Parts: sequence; structure tokens; C-alpha cells
Amino acid sequence: MESRGGRSPGPLRDGLAGQLSRPSSGSARPCRPHTSAMADTPRLVLSRFTLQPCSLTRGTVEVVVDVEDAAALAEVKLAQVLPQRWRHVRSVARRARWVAKTLGLPDDLVAAAWLHDIGYSPDLVETGFHPLDGARYLRRSGVDGQVVSLVAYHSCAQIEAGVRGLGGELAAEFSPADPQLTDALLYCDMTTGPDGDYVRPADRLVEIRGRYGPDDEVTRFVELAAPEILATAGRVETMLAAQPR
Repeated sequence: MESRGGRSPGPLRDGLAGQLSRPSSGSARPCRPHTSAMADTPRLVLSRFTLQPCSLTRGTVEVVVDVEDAAALAEVKLAQVLPQRWRHVRSVARRARWVAKTLGLPDDLVAAAWLHDIGYSPDLVETGFHPLDGARYLRRSGVDGQVVSLVAYHSCAQIEAGVRGLGGELAAEFSPADPQLTDALLYCDMTTGPDGDYVRPADRLVEIRGRYGPDDEVTRFVELAAPEILATAGRVETMLAAQPR
């Protein structure tokens, strides 16, 4: 899980090069923000930092990027422009942290939970399909491939990509992630409502249908994916219930 004391390399260890840096006072330099960003801490201290490109040659400058960086990047991209989406993301990450600890899963799950909806950020929209847009941005930023794949395929995104006519692009650009992590991320996403409250997966699907309306592509996706979503969430819930308390 993410470090509470010192700073340790996490699932994004190959670098989110230059995405989080101090305001430049000369030459740009990579920098980790000093934050209190944990999955169970709702506020981050980012007032002294801006998101800007940074001059960095990989291999000559050490950039430590971990779960906390994922949280910070998600906040920069979502908190102000999409506050409700940010509330959802915070709670998904909080649940992912608990699931990872309970099932002994790696930090990749928690990092992907922070980043899974980053493709909704208005400045990242390319196709309008947030798993693909978010994964493309994270790949360009040098994020670890497993985390990128989790974002690209989260919550049965391959089914929605097919509905949108983007299935070929998704499959060509990104490989599916580890199945256990993919299932766990779906569970965390589908048990978290728009405002961050806990919901049953079946109720979550009802809410999504109602929010988008009967003729929307998202609703058509939900109707196709509902059996897989409910079955997957049920499997993870059974695994969690079987763990010693």
C-alpha cells in the first residue's frame, strides 16, 4: 500500500515525467508535491504547485512517482472542473485501498482507482470515451503500463468501446490488465455512487441508466454489460467476505 511515513516508489515508478512541478523560477525541474494525499484523506495540499511541462531526460533525473502522485494528478485534473466526479474518484480510491489491503493486491489498483476517470477532464477529451482518452494521456505521460491498462479497460470499458465504434482502437492500443485487478477496480467503481456514497452494483446501474436516459450510448452499454458487471462485483464481494476479520 502507499507509504505513510517515508516516500517509496509506487506503481507509477517509470515516471509521470514533469506532470507535477513547482512553478518555474528559471529552468523547469521535476518535483514531487508535498501533500497529504492518501486514499482516506479527502484534501490535498496543492496550492503551491501547478501542472506544467517539465524539462526531463529519463535516466538522468530521478523522478519518484507513486500512489500519492496519482492522487495529486487526479485532483489537479478533476477537483475544480468536475467536483462531483472528484468526489466519486476519492471514494473509489478509498475503497480500492481497503480492497487491496484485504486481498493482498498491489498498489497498481489504488493508483488506477485515483486515475480511472481522469479522461473526463475537459482538456483531455479526444474521442469522448473517457477510458480511452484517459489511458492515452497517461501513456503519453509515462505512467506504468499496468495502471494505464486498468484505466483503459475499467468497468467493462471494452463493451462500451464496441457500442461507440471504438473497440478496434482500444484493443489495438492497449492490452488488458491483470484480471484480478480489473475485477477489483470494477467492484470499487460499481459500488460507489456519483457523490461518493456506497451503493449496491444493481442500484448503480439503475442510477446510470436514469442519468443518461434510454437513448444514450452509455445506457446501451449498461444494458449489454450488466450481467458481467453484476457477476464480477459478486465474485469480488465473495472474496472479500471470505477473508478473516
